[in-house]
Order: sequence, then structure tokens, then C-alpha cells
Amino acid sequence: MTTPVNTGTARPNVADTPCPACGEKTLTIEMRLTAAPVGTFSLAGVGMKVTAATKPWLICTNCGIEAEGKAA
Repeated sequence: MTTPVNTGTARPNVADTPCPACGEKTLTIEMRLTAAPVGTFSLAGVGMKVTAATKPWLICTNCGIEAEGKAA
């Protein structure tokens, strides 16, 4: 399971695309840091660490539904 962290970079509304849940045209694209799942890799140091990647998220500002996109 990944945990999104808002990086504060919201994109403008996605024009003329209705939300699949509520039907309103209030979709935005937001770039978020998403933590990678625990794997067999190692990160140097003794503190707890996690790897993360920036991924786009589609968000409806009307109903609040969110969907994770694929990294470019």
C-alpha cells in the first residue's frame, strides 16, 4: 500500500472532463509524493527511511474522489 503526501502543486481543472462519480466538471491534477512499498533493497543509515516517487493524482474538488496515475 502506498501513502500519498501532498507536495502542494495543484494543476488547473481538467477541461470538459466530467467526474466519473458525481458527473461535475471539477477535476484537477495534483502531483504527489507516493511512498514505494517495502522491498528487498537497502538505504544507508540507521534511521527509518522510505523511497518515494512523484506521481499524478486526479482529484474531484466537488465529491473528493481521488485516483492515482502512472509515473511518466
